[in-house]
Amino acid sequence: MINNMELLKEEILYALDNRMLNLIILPTEKCNFRCAYCYEDFSIGKMPLAVSDAIKKLIRNRFDDLQLLAISWFGGEPLLNRETIYDISDYILHNKPASLHYAANMTTNGYLLDPATLRRLIECHVNTFQITLDGDRDLHNQTRVLADGRPTFDRIWENILMMHHSDYEFELMLRIHFTADNYTKHTPLIERLNSELSGDERIKYLFKPVERLGGANDAAIEPFTADDERMSVKSCLDRQMLNPRQVVDRYDLDKPQMCYASKPNSLMIRANGKIGKCTVALDDGRNDIGYIHKNGKVFINDKLAFWIHGLESMDLKTLACPLSRINYQTAKH
Repeated sequence: MINNMELLKEEILYALDNRMLNLIILPTEKCNFRCAYCYEDFSIGKMPLAVSDAIKKLIRNRFDDLQLLAISWFGGEPLLNRETIYDISDYILHNKPASLHYAANMTTNGYLLDPATLRRLIECHVNTFQITLDGDRDLHNQTRVLADGRPTFDRIWENILMMHHSDYEFELMLRIHFTADNYTKHTPLIERLNSELSGDERIKYLFKPVERLGGANDAAIEPFTADDERMSVKSCLDRQMLNPRQVVDRYDLDKPQMCYASKPNSLMIRANGKIGKCTVALDDGRNDIGYIHKNGKVFINDKLAFWIHGLESMDLKTLACPLSRINYQTAKH
């Protein structure tokens, strides 16, 4: 059996392989939601045509030397700019060499993921999704609301059920948030999931604690005081799910992890064409590592070294979250 360290070593080898490329693309940094704990400021709008054309040129320039191209659509809410998603996806599918393996995923709030949009995304090979719920209807609608304050749960749940009843091949990760003061209130959602989705293993559940990530309402978030307490609560929630094959245990503290931001072959392209590594530290100057030129060439500055330092030190904490290590070093000095 392959142990956890061997799996991490394999992931590191992939991270150093220039035949692999992961692009995290933000087609817009606007959002139709105003989640209570959000850390984004929504100051950048839709990606202009010049930037999306540059991304297509970048991809075209790499066709001959890539074996794997993975696109991760992020935001803001990426579905506020579906046109760019469709345009870049269609370009890849119509022009890539047969030898290039292509995969795409999306982090979305799920509100705009209606039947026509899902069908078009599946056609674009965007077939892996992450949607967040903060609990059942009443609990979710306290923290994940539209920009005008209206509730969102019913529309999201309608779209989740639509996916469940479809025949599409997809993977849906339902990221279910909990905090130190609300995890005991998740019983209605767990009962709903067990009743309506339990047999569909295309749909997975990831119970994840809400963290303080720099948002305006961080002080209102009740954090866990210890890692073992957090993991104990997560395990308790996991055990309440009827189908254990639908439960994701991504945050096992004993398993070494490697963040995408630690990987040299993973880049985030923002809606304005700037390049970063971390989707959390959007307003951190240390995360501004370069830009994409209109000809498709990528220009990277020396700030990249901050993010991939874990590959030099082989420090597991740095590999798992280079941002936390950068913050620690900054505070130390």
